[in-house]
Amino acid sequence: MSLLREFFLLGILVLAGAIVSLFLGWANHPWHGLPIKPGEIRAEDVRGLDVLWLDARPESAYVKAHIKSALWFNPEDPEAALLLAADAWLTDPKPIVIYCASESCATSGELAEWLRIQLPDAEIYNLQGGWAAWQKSE
Repeated sequence: MSLLREFFLLGILVLAGAIVSLFLGWANHPWHGLPIKPGEIRAEDVRGLDVLWLDARPESAYVKAHIKSALWFNPEDPEAALLLAADAWLTDPKPIVIYCASESCATSGELAEWLRIQLPDAEIYNLQGGWAAWQKSE
């Protein structure tokens, strides 16, 4: 009986610790953030990594502001943009992260899928939430 009581007490302590950890912010809440899809990466996960950034927003938005060192990837002329991206990637191979304006913009996801076919050896991600998520994470 004593062993059963000790296991019960240990279980209560572990549960209490988990609850305190969640509500004091020591661990992420399970409901925190959007679920990540295959091929996506979160802004907070990629921040500080050495990646090749591709901006798939309209050129006017790119000129106004973009992630430092990002190349503009023209969705209207993907073949020309592919040459630019492939040249940059072949010169300095590193993961490629492509982004567009926001979560509702499907352009970067579609271009990431297309790029995976064109550059099968490259590690290619779509930035979850796009430019809006990047700005929010700063």
